[in-house]
Amino acid sequence: MNAEGQPTRFIRRGDHLSERLDDGVVILDIGNDRYFSLGGTGSFLWSLLEEPREIGELADALTSVFQVDRPQARFDVEIWLRDLLSFDLIQNT
Repeated sequence: MNAEGQPTRFIRRGDHLSERLDDGVVILDIGNDRYFSLGGTGSFLWSLLEEPREIGELADALTSVFQVDRPQARFDVEIWLRDLLSFDLIQNT
Protein backbone atom coordinates (compact mmCIF):
# COMPACT_ATOMS: atom_id res chain seq x y z
CA MET A 1 0.00 0.00 0.00
CA ASN A 2 1.16 3.51 -0.72
CA ALA A 3 0.84 6.56 1.57
CA GLU A 4 -2.76 7.13 0.41
CA GLY A 5 -3.75 3.56 1.32
CA GLN A 6 -3.97 2.52 -2.34
CA PRO A 7 -2.33 -0.68 -3.62
CA THR A 8 1.20 -0.12 -4.89
CA ARG A 9 1.48 -0.25 -8.65
CA PHE A 10 4.64 -0.91 -10.64
CA ILE A 11 5.73 0.21 -14.11
CA ARG A 12 8.87 0.07 -16.22
CA ARG A 13 11.24 3.00 -15.91
CA GLY A 14 11.13 5.14 -19.01
CA ASP A 15 14.88 5.67 -19.28
CA HIS A 16 15.77 2.09 -20.26
CA LEU A 17 15.56 0.53 -23.68
CA SER A 18 14.04 -2.90 -24.09
CA GLU A 19 13.63 -5.12 -27.10
CA ARG A 20 11.57 -8.26 -27.51
CA LEU A 21 13.47 -11.19 -29.00
CA ASP A 22 12.30 -14.64 -30.03
CA ASP A 23 13.10 -16.14 -26.65
CA GLY A 24 12.68 -13.20 -24.28
CA VAL A 25 13.49 -9.55 -23.68
CA VAL A 26 16.76 -7.66 -23.49
CA ILE A 27 16.84 -4.49 -21.38
CA LEU A 28 19.59 -1.90 -21.80
CA ASP A 29 20.39 0.41 -18.89
CA ILE A 30 22.37 3.04 -20.76
CA GLY A 31 23.03 5.25 -17.73
CA ASN A 32 24.77 2.45 -15.84
CA ASP A 33 26.21 0.60 -18.84
CA ARG A 34 24.39 -2.66 -18.03
CA TYR A 35 22.08 -5.01 -19.82
CA PHE A 36 19.62 -7.60 -18.60
CA SER A 37 17.93 -10.56 -20.22
CA LEU A 38 14.51 -11.91 -19.25
CA GLY A 39 13.00 -15.12 -20.52
CA GLY A 40 9.84 -17.12 -19.90
CA THR A 41 7.70 -15.70 -17.13
CA GLY A 42 10.01 -12.70 -16.68
CA SER A 43 9.53 -11.71 -20.29
CA PHE A 44 5.77 -12.17 -19.96
CA LEU A 45 5.59 -10.03 -16.82
CA TRP A 46 7.84 -7.36 -18.35
CA SER A 47 5.38 -6.98 -21.23
CA LEU A 48 2.60 -6.28 -18.72
CA LEU A 49 4.57 -3.50 -17.04
CA GLU A 50 4.09 -1.16 -19.98
CA GLU A 51 1.20 0.07 -17.82
CA PRO A 52 1.05 0.39 -14.02
CA ARG A 53 0.14 -2.97 -12.46
CA GLU A 54 -0.53 -4.21 -8.94
CA ILE A 55 1.09 -7.36 -7.59
CA GLY A 56 -2.26 -9.14 -7.62
CA GLU A 57 -2.84 -8.30 -11.29
CA LEU A 58 0.54 -9.74 -12.22
CA ALA A 59 -0.04 -12.89 -10.15
CA ASP A 60 -3.47 -13.37 -11.75
CA ALA A 61 -1.93 -13.01 -15.21
CA LEU A 62 0.69 -15.66 -14.37
CA THR A 63 -1.95 -18.13 -13.21
CA SER A 64 -3.99 -17.59 -16.38
CA VAL A 65 -1.08 -18.38 -18.70
CA PHE A 66 1.27 -20.64 -16.74
CA GLN A 67 0.52 -23.66 -14.59
CA VAL A 68 1.09 -22.12 -11.18
CA ASP A 69 -1.27 -21.67 -8.24
CA ARG A 70 -2.18 -18.20 -7.00
CA PRO A 71 -0.15 -18.19 -3.72
CA GLN A 72 3.00 -19.35 -5.53
CA ALA A 73 2.45 -16.86 -8.36
CA ARG A 74 2.12 -13.99 -5.90
CA PHE A 75 5.25 -15.08 -4.02
CA ASP A 76 7.22 -15.33 -7.27
CA VAL A 77 5.97 -11.94 -8.51
CA GLU A 78 6.95 -10.25 -5.23
CA ILE A 79 10.50 -11.61 -5.48
CA TRP A 80 10.73 -10.70 -9.18
CA LEU A 81 9.54 -7.13 -8.54
CA ARG A 82 11.98 -6.74 -5.63
CA ASP A 83 14.84 -7.84 -7.90
CA LEU A 84 13.83 -5.41 -10.66
CA LEU A 85 13.47 -2.60 -8.14
CA SER A 86 16.96 -3.32 -6.80
CA PHE A 87 18.36 -2.95 -10.32
CA ASP A 88 16.29 0.23 -10.84
CA LEU A 89 14.49 -1.25 -13.86
CA ILE A 90 10.98 -0.50 -12.56
CA GLN A 91 9.40 2.05 -10.27
CA ASN A 92 6.40 2.44 -7.99
CA THR A 93 3.56 4.64 -9.12
